[in-house]
Amino acid sequence: MKEVDKDRIIINAAAALFRSGGQVDTLAVDAVFEDTKAVDKAFVRKLLVPSLSVTVRYEDFADIRKGRIRCLSRAVHGLLAAWDEAASFEDAVRKAYTAQQFKDVLTEILHLYNLETKMVGKSTKFFHPFNTALNLFSDTLFDSMEETSVVLVGEYARTLFGDEAHAKT
Repeated sequence: MKEVDKDRIIINAAAALFRSGGQVDTLAVDAVFEDTKAVDKAFVRKLLVPSLSVTVRYEDFADIRKGRIRCLSRAVHGLLAAWDEAASFEDAVRKAYTAQQFKDVLTEILHLYNLETKMVGKSTKFFHPFNTALNLFSDTLFDSMEETSVVLVGEYARTLFGDEAHAKT
């Protein structure tokens, strides 16, 4: 839910900018980044137990998260620009993107999320021996997330674009 909450912040900021007539490249990425940090900090506060100390170094992955904010915001802006009141979400996606463009956008968003997850794991410091276990786990988790992303992107593209999703453009 923490990730859903952060994505909701990004989507709402991009949608508000779109509704106001603003261009996606004028999104206040730093302000949105700070809002997402507040979600993380609330989550970490709930995790804390006396024998566990958690420190997250945002500087280790700030550029990656800001890239994800920009990427997701561009996707939201593109979808809203293609969406008329009569169209469904699926129609808006097909109007905004070719199958390959959709796959590329979704792949980029998921890759940045996966990379951020890996970097958060590497920048989060726990008491020893938790640190060693977390570092070993983060590389394996990243690889699994990347592999799963490829499958998910393919499935969503086939659902929305049918046979066109198989063609390279």
